[in-house]
Amino acid sequence: MKFIAWLDEVTNKDIGLVGGKGASLGEMWNAKLPVPPAFIVTSEAYRYFIKETGLMDKIKEILKDLDINDTKKLEEASKKIRELIESKEMPDELKIAIVEAYNKLGELVGEEEPEVAIRSSATAEDLPDASFAGQQETYLNIRGADNVVKYVKKCFSSLFTPRAIFYREEKGFDHFNVALAAVVQKLVNAEKAGVMFTVNPINQNYDELVIEAAWGLGEGVVSGSVSPDTYIVDKKTLEIKDKHIAKKEKMFVKDEKGEVKVIDVLDEMKEKQVLTDDEIKELAKVGIRIEKHYKRPMDIEWAIEKNKIYMLQARPITTLKKEKKEREEEIEGKILLKGIGASPGIASGVVKIVKDIKELDKVKEGDILVTEMTTPDMVPAMRRAAAIITDEGGLTCIEGDAKILTDRGFITMREAYELVKNGEKIRVLGLNAKTLRTEWKEIIDAQKREAKRFEVGVYRKNKNTKDTIKITPDHKFPIIKDGSLKKVPLAEIIENNYSVLSIDYIPMISEKFETLSNIMYLCGAILSDGHVEYQTSKIMPSKILGFVEDNINTIPLYATEEELTDFLAGYVDGDGYLSGKARIEIYENSKHVKKIEGLILSLYRVGIVPKMRIKNNTAVIYFKDNLEKILSKTKRITIEKLNQLKAEVREDNKLIDISQMFPECKEYDYRGYLYNHYKNRAFIGVEKLYNYLKERADGSLIKKIELIRNSNIYSIRLIKVGEDYGEVYNLTVDADNEFDHNYIVWTKYYTPIVVFNCHAAIVSRELGVPCVVGTKKATKILKDGMVVTVDGEKGIVYEGKVEKKEEEKKEEKVVYQAPIITATEVKVNVSMPEVAERAAKTGADGVGLLRAEHMILGLGKHPKKILEEEGREALIEALMEGIRKVADAFYPRPVTYRTLDAPTDEFRGLEGGENEPIEHNPMLGWRGIRRGLDEPEILKCELEAIKRLREEGYKNIEVMIPLVTYVDEVRKFKEIAKEVGLELGKDIKFGVMVETPAAALIIEDLIKEGIDFVSLGTNDLTQYTLAIDRNNELVSKYYKEDHPAVLKLMKYVIETCKKNGVKTSICGQAGSRPHIVEKLIEWGIDSVSANIDAVDTIRRVVARTERKIILEHIRKK
Repeated sequence: MKFIAWLDEVTNKDIGLVGGKGASLGEMWNAKLPVPPAFIVTSEAYRYFIKETGLMDKIKEILKDLDINDTKKLEEASKKIRELIESKEMPDELKIAIVEAYNKLGELVGEEEPEVAIRSSATAEDLPDASFAGQQETYLNIRGADNVVKYVKKCFSSLFTPRAIFYREEKGFDHFNVALAAVVQKLVNAEKAGVMFTVNPINQNYDELVIEAAWGLGEGVVSGSVSPDTYIVDKKTLEIKDKHIAKKEKMFVKDEKGEVKVIDVLDEMKEKQVLTDDEIKELAKVGIRIEKHYKRPMDIEWAIEKNKIYMLQARPITTLKKEKKEREEEIEGKILLKGIGASPGIASGVVKIVKDIKELDKVKEGDILVTEMTTPDMVPAMRRAAAIITDEGGLTCIEGDAKILTDRGFITMREAYELVKNGEKIRVLGLNAKTLRTEWKEIIDAQKREAKRFEVGVYRKNKNTKDTIKITPDHKFPIIKDGSLKKVPLAEIIENNYSVLSIDYIPMISEKFETLSNIMYLCGAILSDGHVEYQTSKIMPSKILGFVEDNINTIPLYATEEELTDFLAGYVDGDGYLSGKARIEIYENSKHVKKIEGLILSLYRVGIVPKMRIKNNTAVIYFKDNLEKILSKTKRITIEKLNQLKAEVREDNKLIDISQMFPECKEYDYRGYLYNHYKNRAFIGVEKLYNYLKERADGSLIKKIELIRNSNIYSIRLIKVGEDYGEVYNLTVDADNEFDHNYIVWTKYYTPIVVFNCHAAIVSRELGVPCVVGTKKATKILKDGMVVTVDGEKGIVYEGKVEKKEEEKKEEKVVYQAPIITATEVKVNVSMPEVAERAAKTGADGVGLLRAEHMILGLGKHPKKILEEEGREALIEALMEGIRKVADAFYPRPVTYRTLDAPTDEFRGLEGGENEPIEHNPMLGWRGIRRGLDEPEILKCELEAIKRLREEGYKNIEVMIPLVTYVDEVRKFKEIAKEVGLELGKDIKFGVMVETPAAALIIEDLIKEGIDFVSLGTNDLTQYTLAIDRNNELVSKYYKEDHPAVLKLMKYVIETCKKNGVKTSICGQAGSRPHIVEKLIEWGIDSVSANIDAVDTIRRVVARTERKIILEHIRKK
């Protein structure tokens, strides 16, 4: 029996004896690579210890019938086993072997009692079919023979950590078929450390080697917690091709107790190059040797102690692809910086470095804005800039295999990218940042790149290393901290153990499967555990069942909750199991992806959060909340059976991180009821928290908790389980504000996580401004006043003004298409002045809606604060600048400006907005013209801006007022306009928004008051008519712009206006819906205003409908 093995005795063939880590070290040692000397206490020694101490039967007894999903019981079992192992004396024969080996190691390194690291090396570690990495423990700074024996036992006991027990049970491994070896290795107390890649993982260049280096231990580089220096070396010549010297604020070191801690880097070392040129070349030589030995590209961890280089670990790089030819440069010049291209385009200008928000005024029109990282406060300056460059940041990027939920069902990020690039329209599930409820959003752009990726597992109680997803470390997530929504990068989330947001409900897209209503229970039962003999069945039932089976992964998005409850009841009756844990379990072959996705979607659609695990190719989908909803319709498993179970109380699935979200709750914790939730960062059920605090806490805190209570979110945590380099993808969704630029990604086991887009990338793409992010040192290399050229597609910054390369002109065959001319005007909605040029290029007949509130929000300050601090002229000038851009782009086509419609909740987030009243339902509150009349100073500034612009010659500007409900509101508005010097209806065309049933029903009276036009605001008109909040997932399925009542109101308004010579238009979402537009034209509407991307489609619909009306008229004659 072999108790001890030295590195020169083992190779990769000895994994069963020394584990994966031991075998890899032996392989490098025998290749004469610089590896710290070590010996291995073998797996045979471990088995001998277990046998001689008589522990096997005792351990088996403890593990018998253990419920690994019961965290408390799992931890208790682990504690008992570990105490048993560590309390046993090491058998003499084995103890002598370890002590002798330790003494021999001391002789090898020339120390009497060398300091060692004792690392576990499981017998199947790092192999494809089992990954035990990180489940067992490592002990550092161990000195003395007795301590080595003691910590080898601790290493043995770490084979029974809760995580290791859970993993083996899940994988179906026998606990005693898995053994453990312990590597006892001379400790390298590194002064410098890092990682090395023998192929450049970013550009896939096989001729380049990349070294990342930082001060102190390598943990900081491996975890992504510190910014390392990066050196690129030519493998053929050993020439150092490139150096990026990072600012290194922190370093990892070991203290006297052997524990790793983080300290500040000395000022003189922060910007100093970590490795000398000679060290870089020496490391590169070793890296090339390792690559040649393994005959493949390698990812290597290294360290330097007392000027000696050591290799600590080497593993293959698995994410490389075949070499790609680089895209030919479009421009030539001296390259100053490289980063990530976040928004395409090329622009030149003068550099203006902004290090503080107070310096934004120095950025003038056409300048290049350079900053560490953009924030929402910088949007005004970003609008003026010709291009943007940042030190930090990167595109919000997710691995290509990760899934998103779209209106086509689950698709991968890679598939979404291809569809968007092919011009396909896709909607993705996201989160409404105001209501914290799920909603569907349109994907408007997609990118991909190569980057470092963190693999993270999701968990609430038990740390899960299998339910994972790969995301870039600079990727930002929405988290709720101290009562408000914040954006935090993944690396910071991991470091601080912050919780992130998951969701518990998927809203319906629309109803379209009416014929399935009566057979969903039957479909569920047959699909789960039934069979149809098609040869003897009728055609129609067979077709319907076949249709359901083929589309099971998309039907839930279009079916009602009642239909899906029936379907789930049938599925549970067919193949469901009510376990003793008072939960339903459904077993499905893990290869039946469509069925699994159909079940997952159906459960989320009815408000049930499922969990999933895979064991022996079987997917187990289980859930325990809201069981009564399904069991009220089942036949085999009943509520009575559920009530008979003496099970623990079913958990509140909406668990939240109270210590992170609402630290102020602690003030009301009079009896220590919440103490453990703060002390241990434990989650708490939001219902439990609400019931405890509703009579104790103040109103503002209760309102925050009520928002979460009525939301679709709950807390989960992330744990880093690995990292690599590879392709990552980014999506951009259509949204009106920064925090709504989010979408939901799904892990391997279908756990949803809410993620953000990159701020600079989002805003710059919306504005059409070239942008390069993640340059690391733009604010240091570039100087104020320099002229540079920015290539936002390739992520390159050039010195000076660089022209594009002349390209050979090729003759093109141009096919001219006649413009589509229609009697009904097709206009466009414009949210921000910055998109005016793009909107004008659609060929729209004018702007049907120019929103004032987006211009105000872009200023970053509440209009009242501007009036108080900067005066009336400042607000007028700001409004003029925005309106002028749009009027210019469209001149002489008309531009309809809508006065400020400012819901209190949207303006509360502005600087100076803290005094905005808190309303339970801002949609029905102090907004629209009613607020404008209450705050006439702001309204007068708007009208003054319009008056001055018309005096400048912009006669194409028109004005309308929002949310009219009384004739008196029109009268008062006209009086205020007259005070400013504008006579509405004479000097300028004037209209009203019809957004309320009241306005629609009193349209004749409004016409008599003197208006030139009306515009139908169908978003609010639908909500007010049907008494539905479209952001409330409980009722949003009933929100229909083509509801008969809404259509009757629109028809009445159009016909009444037509009769009285008043023009009509529509600017709500219905104006972008072809089937509604057809009806509007038939009723005689004068113009339709659509979103930018819908103008062309709507123009064709208008032309087709007009031709149809003309033909029908001719036929009647």
